[in-house]
Amino acid sequence: MEYTVIFSARAVETYDLLFEQILARWGAKKAADFEARVYSLVDIIQQTPLIYQALTQDESLRRCVVHANCSFLYEVKGRNIEIHFFWDNRQEPLL
Repeated sequence: MEYTVIFSARAVETYDLLFEQILARWGAKKAADFEARVYSLVDIIQQTPLIYQALTQDESLRRCVVHANCSFLYEVKGRNIEIHFFWDNRQEPLL
C-alpha cells in the first residue's frame, strides 16, 4: 500500500536552499547524489511510513536522516505523508 507524499511550501524552500548550498560547496555530482538520496528515502517512506523514529517532543512527527549533515521532518496524515522541512543537522530544527 503506497502513500501519497506532499512537500509543503516550506519543505520545497528548505530543500532548494540545501541543494544550492551543496551545489556551491561541493559541485554538481554531490548535489545530484543528494537529490537521488532524498528521492530514494521518499520512496521508502511511501511504502513504510513509520520506519523512521518519531520525535519525543511531538510523536506525530518523524525525522528522516538524509546524511550526516541533513534531515527532513515528516508527518503521516491518513493516506498522505507531508514533508514539513529539511534542515542542516548542525543547527537546531525549525520546530
